[in-house]
Amino acid sequence: MRDPHVVALRYRFESSSALTFADPPPLERKTNEFRVRLANDLVTFEMKTHYAEVGLARAVAEEYLRSWEVDAALVFDFDAIKFRFIEPEIVDRNPEPGGPAVVVVTRTVTVPVDVTITHIVRSNYPEPATNFVVSPDVETMWTRFQGYRFGREPLASMGYMCLTVLEASAGGRKEAARQYDVDLEVLRKLGYLTSEVGDSKTMRKADPRHPRRPHTNIEIAWVDAVIRGLIRRVGEWAFDPAGKRRALTMADFPHLP
Repeated sequence: MRDPHVVALRYRFESSSALTFADPPPLERKTNEFRVRLANDLVTFEMKTHYAEVGLARAVAEEYLRSWEVDAALVFDFDAIKFRFIEPEIVDRNPEPGGPAVVVVTRTVTVPVDVTITHIVRSNYPEPATNFVVSPDVETMWTRFQGYRFGREPLASMGYMCLTVLEASAGGRKEAARQYDVDLEVLRKLGYLTSEVGDSKTMRKADPRHPRRPHTNIEIAWVDAVIRGLIRRVGEWAFDPAGKRRALTMADFPHLP
């Protein structure tokens, strides 16, 4: 192929076994680099920008899809949707005489096992993420949060790691509160619950000054909600650092006695 051009990329839209979409209408969006259409569980990216390599085109499309996946997971509070690459459509803009002008390359993908939860039926596909991107910090926080949700990591170590990512990106706790428009009391409480609370199985570090006790159910729910809120806020900031955002306060999360 002398002058390849990626015309389109196709992906399979997959939802959790706990989520069904009942005859949803097609969903179409466009950016400066592509037009994307989701219909009948098939996602098609029509590339507006020239890409000679499939990998480069996929990187652009899959950044968009990854933000869509994480945004939906934050909305539904579980891994609601996934996108599986099927194939590219490539044309040769300068084909050999008598040679094919269009080439389609297929790929085989594997599908992971879902987590069982209450079933949900929706009449519309979830909207693509707006004002939110999965930056490296979001990916780190989301990966650790997923580890906690699937029982691979204790609540305290996950929460403290996410707080550390937040603080490191801004240069400190107070700076993080200002940068991400989060009430400092929220970050202080998160630091306390993930550093000074826990029993022998869940505590992040041993300190004789801190009593050993398990987190209460409301504390667990609070940390869970705060981490999800912070992940979204970091993604919003990554999308537009100069954007105006309503501050996250203690009132936005479950009440702590």
